[in-house]
Amino acid sequence: MFWGLLVASRIFLLARYPHFFDAPEYLRLANSNSLLEMFTVAHNPVHPIYLLLLRLAHSPLQVSLISAVFGILGIGAFYLLVKNIFSKTVANRALLPLIFFPHLFLIQTNILHESVEQAFLLGALLMLTLFLRHSRVLFFALMLGLYLLALMTFIGILIWTPLFLILVFYLSAKEQLWKNLFLVGLGLVLTIGLSLFFYSQILSKGQFQSFLEYLFINPLGGFSVWEIGRTLRNCLLILFTGFSPAAFLALIVGGFYCLKNRRWFLLLTALVIGGIFYLTGKYWYGGLYGRYSAFIAFPLALIFAKTLSQKEYLLSLGILVVFFGSTVTQYLQKPLPQIQATIIRSLPNWQQQYLVISDYQRPQLEYEGINSQKTLIVTDNQTTNQKLEHKIKAILEAGQPVYLTAQAVHFPYYQYDGQALHIIGQNRQGQPKLATFLNSKNLKLAIINYQQPFLNLYRLELFND
Repeated sequence: MFWGLLVASRIFLLARYPHFFDAPEYLRLANSNSLLEMFTVAHNPVHPIYLLLLRLAHSPLQVSLISAVFGILGIGAFYLLVKNIFSKTVANRALLPLIFFPHLFLIQTNILHESVEQAFLLGALLMLTLFLRHSRVLFFALMLGLYLLALMTFIGILIWTPLFLILVFYLSAKEQLWKNLFLVGLGLVLTIGLSLFFYSQILSKGQFQSFLEYLFINPLGGFSVWEIGRTLRNCLLILFTGFSPAAFLALIVGGFYCLKNRRWFLLLTALVIGGIFYLTGKYWYGGLYGRYSAFIAFPLALIFAKTLSQKEYLLSLGILVVFFGSTVTQYLQKPLPQIQATIIRSLPNWQQQYLVISDYQRPQLEYEGINSQKTLIVTDNQTTNQKLEHKIKAILEAGQPVYLTAQAVHFPYYQYDGQALHIIGQNRQGQPKLATFLNSKNLKLAIINYQQPFLNLYRLELFND
């Protein structure tokens, strides 16, 4: 019954729209006639295996189906992994939270690549478990092969590599521990090196340099007191919105369980995984904020299964079902970019009007056909925005109005990420990019959307100075 619920929740609730930031790009690549173009046009970090899978799809529904299939396979691999390490009972208890975690559901039903690399990584961990149990070379080879596929789908999955070493410590007999550590460690290092070699062949020199900076340099920054506090806030928000308050209950109960039962290795493992989760929460990015951290769903599900009493487990599932239902309801509504596009098209001679949109809106509004030479974009780049302000000023001085979406007015705050406002962007800590420029001008509401005020349209006409 549980497996039927999993399949139904993924297959029957597939996204038919490219809700998230990168999704329209993946749709374009899915319909590209050139494999070379797919690799050269795609943004960094490139996802080679995912791009190859896109060759099998064309419509939003078909691309979302890739996510669903690999999501189900990944959960299946995790189920077998837990069953082999613990028991069938624990594996069954871990299954239900994975069905209802809102973030995992969105990742596995939308045009996102995370479910693919997660499935490969979980498959690799399962093969490692079987190798440590049975000492068969085939399982070792399959582990490295699946790990390579995970890295070639998204190199960022590299951050979860310590899980392999944790399993070696947990499952190895004392006399085999150091041998297994050396063998598995060497295999992982060689596989990582091979993946980097493949990336160097696929990418141009400039792309590969940017790729290495993304991989090795960017994660090393940002450890000031302020950055640590900001990242902790991010992690708490990701847990709350992506996995519900039940995640906090499970973590608290799990911590007491480890201390009460003196499960020091389990507690150390939780701290290592928590450290990895912390690193994944460092960044502000669009396209379902928190998806870099989504692999935490699997350790969380294990905590639910292993440490919660029956009453605590049922209470947690009840909370999860409520959050899951709210998420599903949001994504069954009309896509917000379609509403925004309808509002824009209601302008008189809308194609002849100058329109400023935010960079967060750009991919979906381009998908909706709201793009022309008169479409202007506000971004994070100060130099680009200064040029934009000069252009707007020249248009106004020529006696023409300029329209702005609410998201352009407030950028980078209050941006829609899918069907909801960006988690971090709702806490306005500074000025919007165009605030100083707009303060000296006459900005009026042109079209009001009372249900979604951040889809309002503004008209900029006259200077006050």
